[in-house]
Amino acid sequence: MPRTKHMLKSHRVMVVIMLLIILASGCMTVFSITQYYATLSSELFQERQTNMTEYGTKAAQMAETIVNDHWQYTATLASLAATEEITGQEDTLAAAAWAGSFLNDEEITAILFDSKGMYYASDGHKGKWTELSMLTKSAPDQQAVIMTLPYADADSEQLVFLRRMAETRKIGGRQIGFVGIAVDMRVFGGKLEVEAFGGQGLMYIMNADGRRLYRYTGQDLLTGYNLLTEIEQLPIAGCTHEALQAAVTGRTGVSGELTFSGAGWFFAAEPIGGTDWSLLMLVP
Repeated sequence: MPRTKHMLKSHRVMVVIMLLIILASGCMTVFSITQYYATLSSELFQERQTNMTEYGTKAAQMAETIVNDHWQYTATLASLAATEEITGQEDTLAAAAWAGSFLNDEEITAILFDSKGMYYASDGHKGKWTELSMLTKSAPDQQAVIMTLPYADADSEQLVFLRRMAETRKIGGRQIGFVGIAVDMRVFGGKLEVEAFGGQGLMYIMNADGRRLYRYTGQDLLTGYNLLTEIEQLPIAGCTHEALQAAVTGRTGVSGELTFSGAGWFFAAEPIGGTDWSLLMLVP
């Protein structure tokens, strides 16, 4: 009888040991699977972040190329304003129209600005310029702004490049001190090929302080006046809010993921050369 009890006790011990081994093995399996998926998830995240960085860099380079092309237009326009073809014009508006036809780009509006704050556009409009601070002696020699032209639809926005003349020129009886060009922001944004993400991508332009200047295509996830301030309230991964702020202020690139109402959106912020702006791309 004692031997039987001993055998039963040994059997129970063996059963317990086997159960513990099975349990340990199961835990190891679950742990291994968890680690595998965690590693896989991390690798996929890093891959998408890398891809987003590459696309953000490419989009910013494209934007810089477009900006530089438009700066070249203003340089050409400034040179034209010194020629007899322009200075010999009896009417300033006609001179602007001639300059616009010389640039030979239907998407570009050439603009002449006189010393009294009047503008003369190649599309036939003229009037008082609304942003007179851009035309003062203390204003920068080159300025790029996103605004609505005084005569344009209120819901439209134009990218305006302004250049100070090396010296004022009398054109059509007016002293012209600045020249500029304007292009519709929808045209500018369309050249950045955000449709590469099936039309789901979002593009924002902000200044060095994070102030929102423009949004192109898609739903409007960020609606605040200052994009960086709004982003500070959102969960972020792949970088920190401070790193994003530093990148925009310091004119460098950064990427990561933001969460909007439980949905993750990868982002890339890159500086746009030729301006003090940054491009913010968002992709679901």
